Amino acid sequence: EQDARKRGLTGDLYSPYVTNRFVVEDWDFEDVCWLHWQALVEDDDRLWIKVADRILSQRDVYWSRAKSARVLQVATTGNTKSMTSEPLLPGWVLRLRDIRCLPDTRGFPRKPGDLLRRTPATESLMDVELFVDGHLDTEATRPLLDLLGVQSTPTGPDRLLDCLRALAEAENPPIHDVEKWYRRLDQMVTTGSTTDFQTIRQAFSSEDLILTEDGSWVEAAGVFLAAEEEDVPGAAVIRSSVRDLTLWRKIGIAERPTADLVLQWLKELPSGQKLSQEDTRRVRALLIRYPTRIWEECAHWLNLAGEWTPTEGFSYALTMQSLIPWGHLHLWVKQETADLHRLSGEVTGNPPFSDLPLLAGHVEERFPRNPMLAGRPGQKMWLTTFGIEMRRVELDTAEDTQRVRAVAEILARTSWYATSGLEIVPYIDGTPVGTPRQADVVWLNDGLYVDDLPKAKLAKRVPEEIGKVFGRSDIKVALDYSFERSLEDVRDYLEENFNLAMRGSITEVASDDARAETAEEPATPSKENDAESRRPAADLNGIGDGIPDGLAQDARDDETAPNLPDDDDLGLPDDDEQDLLNDVEQGPVNALDELAERPRPAPKPDKPKIMERFALAQGFRKETDGRFFHQDGSWIGRTQGNSFPWERRTASGDLVLCYWAKDHCLEGTPLQLEADIWGLIDQHPETYALILANADGGAVEVNDARLRAMREDGEITLYPAAYRLVYNHDNQS
Repeated sequence: EQDARKRGLTGDLYSPYVTNRFVVEDWDFEDVCWLHWQALVEDDDRLWIKVADRILSQRDVYWSRAKSARVLQVATTGNTKSMTSEPLLPGWVLRLRDIRCLPDTRGFPRKPGDLLRRTPATESLMDVELFVDGHLDTEATRPLLDLLGVQSTPTGPDRLLDCLRALAEAENPPIHDVEKWYRRLDQMVTTGSTTDFQTIRQAFSSEDLILTEDGSWVEAAGVFLAAEEEDVPGAAVIRSSVRDLTLWRKIGIAERPTADLVLQWLKELPSGQKLSQEDTRRVRALLIRYPTRIWEECAHWLNLAGEWTPTEGFSYALTMQSLIPWGHLHLWVKQETADLHRLSGEVTGNPPFSDLPLLAGHVEERFPRNPMLAGRPGQKMWLTTFGIEMRRVELDTAEDTQRVRAVAEILARTSWYATSGLEIVPYIDGTPVGTPRQADVVWLNDGLYVDDLPKAKLAKRVPEEIGKVFGRSDIKVALDYSFERSLEDVRDYLEENFNLAMRGSITEVASDDARAETAEEPATPSKENDAESRRPAADLNGIGDGIPDGLAQDARDDETAPNLPDDDDLGLPDDDEQDLLNDVEQGPVNALDELAERPRPAPKPDKPKIMERFALAQGFRKETDGRFFHQDGSWIGRTQGNSFPWERRTASGDLVLCYWAKDHCLEGTPLQLEADIWGLIDQHPETYALILANADGGAVEVNDARLRAMREDGEITLYPAAYRLVYNHDNQS
């Protein structure tokens, strides 16, 4: 029985007699032949190929009688009967099966069992599996090849799928090879077994093995045969060159995306994990198209860390209407904040999104150290008037009215501080929630701290900083209009565009009117008040305390007599300043309005942005502010949601480099670089680079090697990714 198993027996032996006499009827070459061949192998490593070739070149009458062996049982009478119903392998075949005696298509000797012969079923495995040399694979030799163990059926799709997995991991996979394996798998699902088909379908359903038209890899549920941008923006589609394969429909890829299919794909995304760059891009496009359905049916949303998070885990929301800097916040804050800033105000203003508290309303910015105040606090009359008038605003709901009036009350008594080197730390409920960041304009308590910026820059940043606290687009527009305008213009605009209550109909309106009138015709400051207003600014008390208590109290006690603007704020020569003060003492001339009516100098032409200067220097032409094209077909474009917001790609869409641009001169002050920016450049120097300004006003590409040199020379500073300040009150540590 053991000998029969070795010869290929799969069933059981049949015993027709009760005797214990057995005969094995076998075919083999003489032992002297095997010994002779074994001796020749030492000098000829292709000897066994020659032996097999001689056998295969004979006519079938030479080996047809010797292609099987038998196991016989002998009766007491001498009769014999076969003990098997299937043919067994003869000895010479068993020996050749264990020898590298057949060449493959490249001429290398292989064991017969390691090779395939060409059939319709194995055609899809060409160039993947090993096939027997074509000159041996003929109609006459195929029975003998089968006898030697050469395979005529596929070994399964695993090798083809492994090839696709390797290509999916490549940074720039050759498109031709990818399409070739898709066509081979298409042949296999047509001619292969049900088991092979299920293996292929499972692989495409659970792994990112489908290369889409835009060059990304996705699984079957996230791709379609065709899609219209109007239906589902950003939907992935099969490459047009292989769209005709029957493979896609057989594994269940839909013809076109629908809302239900999109939601089904979103439900299958890994919960609580950071999505790939391509998945993130598609998800964001879908969140804009179906926000309410996704929130309610998928119960998931993207947080600021780019993770697909259950909605029940959100504590805050970030919207465009309440947008604040958030890149420097700690990871746990980003994970608890829903990213809604791409949704319209109409959507975020209604449930379920309006139920989430706004991040801007909970983040309190404080100074980690005392800001260096330049000169004394000043008063911007247009700002004071704006706050006074907005205290009378009436909005759609009592809640909004109360909130806006409270903010306007603070704005009305806000002083203007010219500062330098502003640095702030975000806090939530008294706990630091991010790293320090530089700021150019900060509205904190009763003070508006402004860095040394051009007036054109202030005209943009001051309304932005104040407008985000109000949280309304119409008030932001009003602030843009009111910046540095006359008090009459400010009042007229607010009267025309907002519903304001009658003067005297709310508390303290009379005092507000008196203060506004005083603002129009400032009285001559008394010597005591003048000395007080010109005293040096006191140090801030503690971290993040804002304006010193004394200064804030002075501003509140002297509501009816606001200080004149600082000398620096007026921007006048000394003689003009004296004339203005004389006019103020005489009373009849509104000096501030006269100043506001003076013609402003013509604005300077805008300087091209840093990325535009770089692209033009590289031979690209500008199509829009976010895209530049080269005559060779390559392009530079802006992306969304990435640390490096610019990409340079070839004409075929292959990624060349990701850029982070900053209009910062290399020969100026040291560059402050966030740790995540440095980390990407450090780990992937071939993919990420910076675009910085040079001394002559141009733009240059700065790679990993240049950055390392700058770091050693102290020209760049790396911020830590996050820190947490812990204060133990009892131990004071």
